[in-house]
Amino acid sequence: MTAKILATLTALIGASGTLFAAATAFGLDFNADQRTALEGAAALVLLVAGLWFHPSVPIGDTSSSPDA
Repeated sequence: MTAKILATLTALIGASGTLFAAATAFGLDFNADQRTALEGAAALVLLVAGLWFHPSVPIGDTSSSPDA
């Protein structure tokens, strides 16, 4: 499940240029700053998801870990 989520996010972010081109073709006009901001936000979502699902990053209750 985790791999599918990360793979889907990666594909969508990688295809952001195509998504912006399709949006422009259907009447939405993005300037360079808007595209950069949206791509940066999408990359941040991928980064957070990657950290959230990575087994080495302690998120949530870690009281049962041997290091506690």
